[in-house]
Formats: sequence, C-alpha cells, structure tokens
Amino acid sequence: MVVGLLWALACGAGMVEQAEGALARHELAAAERGFRAAIGQDERNVEALAGLGWTYLVAGESEAAKAAFGRCVELEPREVGCVRGMASAALATGDPARARELVERARSFAPEAHEVEGSLALLELHMGENEAAGARFARLVKRQPEQQEYRLGLAEARLRGGRPEDGLAAVDAAWDHPVTGVRQRAMLLQMQARALLATVAGRVDPADCAGTLPPVRAWLGAVEGTMALGAETDVVLPGRGALERMLTRRRGAIEDICPGS
Repeated sequence: MVVGLLWALACGAGMVEQAEGALARHELAAAERGFRAAIGQDERNVEALAGLGWTYLVAGESEAAKAAFGRCVELEPREVGCVRGMASAALATGDPARARELVERARSFAPEAHEVEGSLALLELHMGENEAAGARFARLVKRQPEQQEYRLGLAEARLRGGRPEDGLAAVDAAWDHPVTGVRQRAMLLQMQARALLATVAGRVDPADCAGTLPPVRAWLGAVEGTMALGAETDVVLPGRGALERMLTRRRGAIEDICPGS
C-alpha cells in the first residue's frame, strides 16, 4: 500500500512537471490535459490545481481559473500560489478591490515572498500607480535578476509612466538574461516593439525632413521586424492589433509631416 502510494505521488509529480513544461511552451491544451490528469490521480493535488488555474488565466478563461484556484484554496487556505492566482483572476474580471484583499492575505502568509511582491506591483500597475509599481519592480529586478516577468513589469511601468526610453532600456536589459518559454519571448518582443514605437513620437521635424526622417524610418523598420519575430511565436497577446494600428498611424503621420517621403 505504501509503495503504491509513493508511486502514485511520484507519477503525479511527473505529470505536473510535464504540464508545467507545456505551459512554458504555450501548449495550453497539453498543459490543461496534464494538470487534469494529475488531479484525476489525486484530487487534492494543489500544485496541479494551481497550474490549471494559471493555464486558464493565460488562455483568458478567468471564470475557469477562479474555480481551479478556489478549489485549491479550499484544500489549502494558506497556499500562497493559489491565493495569488485568485487575486489575478479577480483583476482579470474587473474586481481590483477583491484582488487587493487577496494579495494582502497572501502577504500575511508570506511577507518576504518575492512572488507576492510581484502580485502587489501588478495590482499597482493596474490601478495606474505607475511610479509605485515601477519602484517595486525595480527592487524585484535587483532581488531576482533572472526573473524576466519583473523586467517586463518594470518596462510596462516605465511605458505607462511616459518614459519610453527607460522602458526600452529595461527590455534591452531583459535580453541579457535567459528567456524561458515561447510566451515570455513573445511578451518581450511585443514590449520592445511598443517601446520602440513610443520612442519615435515627435522625432520628425517638418523643417528638417532630410535630417530627422531617416533615423525615424529606421526605428519604424525595427518595430516591424520585432513584430514579425513576435508573430512567429504563434502566441496571441492582447494589444497586438492596437500596436499594428499605431504603427500605421505613425507612418501616416510621417507622410503628413513630410509629404512624398
């Protein structure tokens, strides 16, 4: 009996590990199957429930994510990963007050956990508290330099705070560290394109088209190249359509400023 239980636990752990690998590769259907298989073996497997919840969040299925995280918290009320997941699901469904309550609960369980600080920074970003979020992400980058999500958060805070050059610098710094997973690569590429596009705003001088237009054209070419690389990942991220429209508007604005360019 004991041997059988140990085998089942080991097998469940292997399933979770494989599912986590699928999630990192953005193979969401495979990740869901893997996490569900692990839960089928042990319905109290909180790691599998948490993984299933994050898979649903990435897929944009917030209600399904809530259900998975909720079941996890029922089983382990102090499971920080699932409490954080519930907070993220609350944000995704437009309930920031509930999200803050949940983040603070997770913080009470694990006051030193960098993951909880990351959730708090995301909440601040969502609430438009860009300077506070940027400062928190900057501290997290120093504390966990290999965690790309914190570098992405820092770049996002800088962009939203009207500091595109600093946002681009944060993205550039992120490429100096290992990029794990296709979704992470797609997010970095899209962030880079956004930062590049924001940086060229207002750089064309109608009195000096010959002098100011070529570097802006080069920047826009870099944006197109970056977006093409992002499209190759097959990861569909929110905001890509808006980014493409912005690029078209930038090119139209150049034509308006420097006709015949």
